[in-house]
Amino acid sequence: MSKSLGALGDLFPEKRIQCSVRGCGSLLRFPSAKSAPPAAAPDPRRPEGMCDACFEVFLTLAPRAIPCTTTGCSGTWAWGPLQQLEAKAQGNPQPPRQPCDACRNRRQQLADSQVPCRMRGCRNTFTWTAEDQWRDGAGNPPSRLCDACFDKLRSLNDRDVPCRIGGCTETWAWPRFHQLEQILAGKDPAAAPRRMCRACAERIREFQDTELPCKVKGCTHTWTLTAFAQLECLLTRGADDLLPPRMCPECFAFFSSAVDRQIPCRHRGCPQTWTYTRQMQLYDRVAGRKQPVGHLCQSCGVKIKATPDRQVPCSVSGCTHTWKYPAAEHVRDQCLGRNSPPSRRCAGCEEFLAKNVTQALTCARCGQEYPWSGYEQLLCRLGTFAAPTRCAACAEQELGLQRPAEPPIERHHHLVIRMPAGGRWNADAATASWPPHLTSDVLAAAAAADLRIVALGDDLTYSAESKDAAWPALLEKRLNEELQGKARAAVVNAGMPKTTSQHALVRLPRDVEPFAPHLILFSLAFGDSLLEGNDHDRSWRPLIAAEAAVQAMEQLCRRLQRCGARLLYWTPNPILPLDMAAHNPPEDKTAWADAQESYHSQMLAHALHVCATHHVPVLDLRSRFEVNGRKSARKWMADWYNHNAAGAQN
Repeated sequence: MSKSLGALGDLFPEKRIQCSVRGCGSLLRFPSAKSAPPAAAPDPRRPEGMCDACFEVFLTLAPRAIPCTTTGCSGTWAWGPLQQLEAKAQGNPQPPRQPCDACRNRRQQLADSQVPCRMRGCRNTFTWTAEDQWRDGAGNPPSRLCDACFDKLRSLNDRDVPCRIGGCTETWAWPRFHQLEQILAGKDPAAAPRRMCRACAERIREFQDTELPCKVKGCTHTWTLTAFAQLECLLTRGADDLLPPRMCPECFAFFSSAVDRQIPCRHRGCPQTWTYTRQMQLYDRVAGRKQPVGHLCQSCGVKIKATPDRQVPCSVSGCTHTWKYPAAEHVRDQCLGRNSPPSRRCAGCEEFLAKNVTQALTCARCGQEYPWSGYEQLLCRLGTFAAPTRCAACAEQELGLQRPAEPPIERHHHLVIRMPAGGRWNADAATASWPPHLTSDVLAAAAAADLRIVALGDDLTYSAESKDAAWPALLEKRLNEELQGKARAAVVNAGMPKTTSQHALVRLPRDVEPFAPHLILFSLAFGDSLLEGNDHDRSWRPLIAAEAAVQAMEQLCRRLQRCGARLLYWTPNPILPLDMAAHNPPEDKTAWADAQESYHSQMLAHALHVCATHHVPVLDLRSRFEVNGRKSARKWMADWYNHNAAGAQN
């Protein structure tokens, strides 16, 4: 070799390397092999590339257990000496915030999830990332908006909306967040909710709800004047002007649910009705009246105004004075079929009778006392009657007054009753069978009778289950007692329960005409007005419609008049539906009773009108039960519609 390569140090000069601890700026000096002293044995605890200063600090450090930063986790993680040394070298001696190994493993198991949008009415979702879940503790998801709602929210602005209090000119702020809720609910975004402004909300605290009396006369309840209404009244009307009176909640609820009703005219025989308004019903309810006060229909009211009062001569013989026949009574009598005024005394005669009572006079012949009535005194004053001087017995003996003998009654026993075998009555189950009280004994008695009476009707003519306890049988017994064997009377009970005027028309050829009656007593107002319950819809309906009942009644009157017998229509006894045994539920009982009584009065008025039109006499038996008032009728009644044994005597 021509030239020497030199020593190994010449090839590897001195070298400087930075300390391996991050943040440490020290350099490690590695001398060349030529100048390097013999190397000592390396310390096994010393990390490679660490400077002497860092190594001295490293030896003083020990591993530390640092709590996990995950919320709710009690675990720790190990902070080694090298990590502590690097943190000090970087000027941050505090341990870093990081999870423990278990939490880090759970973090790796998390995945992104879709969370519903917090906006009510929105069905979209937003992404809750795994990173956010781990940072939030993987508990309940946060409440956020979806991207669509967030974009829509950014396009909206808060709005100033007028205060809802009338008379207030202030506004309140409607946040855009609430606007977005209204849009998602499908409502009009321009229709802001009605709220108070801040000033009214503070001022309304000065008022308190006040209880005021109900405006309905007689009502003791109250209604609440709210603080809101007081504030609005103050702003709109002023401090001195108050709200108009109102109904209490109970009266208002009744008034709202009630409907106008048609009530028969109070004139018996008038087929018209008057309107029972909701207001009238409310006042009657407050007053405790269960039945409306009788009123006239519009037609009768017009007639009364158009009809003048009349002066009618006094009914007392010899009196030349008159009494006032009011227009109201005139119209009432016309409804009942009375075309002439009633017989009545004038005011002077009534006054005389009130002052003069019956006196006792002494007979000039026998010395016995006999009564001299006030009416006889009135006739003596008027000059149409002389004061008596003898009693009736002495006067009869003197004058020889004897009652003339009654002519014998001609008896004709040639009637042969032939009952038809078939007819239209067989088509209806209600009339297919004979009347329950029409037996062979009754047929035989009617054939042999000199006076035949047929009682045609419904439940009230049927009267009782026992034939002898029914009022037609009692009438027959009384007539025969009055005739004292001079003639024989027979009363045929042709009453059938649950039958109407239409049924009576069908039954005429079987139950009336074969008997060739001298007198026909009939009444079907109860059967025409009977309401039957419907269990399906809990309502009531009559056995026959009102229009059909009126038409059937008119045809019945014409058919009966062609029979050649005298006719007499009798008004039935009053009905008391509230006393009915409760086969209806309690809540329906009162409503059914009101409807039954109202419809019964209406059908009775129609029947009386038809009788007046066809000139059929009417016998008012209803008044016999109400002689001492409606409540006294209960002692004559067996149930809510039929009479008892004492009532049958009436």
